[in-house]
Amino acid sequence: MATFAAGFLARLVGAAIFGHVGDRLGRKITLQITLTLMGMATIGIALLPTYREIGEMAPIILVTFRVIQGIAVGGEWGGAVLLIGEHSTRNRRGYSSSFAQLGSPAGTLLANAVVLVTIASMSTDDFVAWGWRLPFAVGALLLAVGWYM
Repeated sequence: MATFAAGFLARLVGAAIFGHVGDRLGRKITLQITLTLMGMATIGIALLPTYREIGEMAPIILVTFRVIQGIAVGGEWGGAVLLIGEHSTRNRRGYSSSFAQLGSPAGTLLANAVVLVTIASMSTDDFVAWGWRLPFAVGALLLAVGWYM
C-alpha cells in the first residue's frame, strides 16, 4: 500500500514543479514532458527485474517509478485543464475543461479492463510470473499514441 501511496503523494510535487514549468515553457511542452515521464516509468515497471534477480533494489526501483508516475500525473492534470480551457471557445471552456477530469477514472476503468483480460487469458501461475507485466507494457503503446496526438 505504501508503494501505491507514494505515487499519490508525489502528485503534489509534480503539480508544484510543472505548474511553474508550464508557466515558463508553455503548457504543450510541459504536457509532452509529463506524458513521457509517465510512459517511461510505466514501461520501467513492466521491465523491472524481480526481487530474486536484484534483491532489495527491486522494491526501491518500483517505488522510484511510482514516484515518477505521481510527479507526472501531478504535472499533467493542471496543465491539461488549462490547455483545454485556453483552446476552447469562450462559451464552452468549462464544459471542455471538464473532460480532463474524466481522464483519471477513464484510465482506471481501462486499466482494470486490461488486467481482467490478462488474468482471464492465462493461468494464475503465468500471471504471477510474468503476465502482470503486460498491462504495464501497454504503456509503450499509449506513449506512442500520446506523442502522435
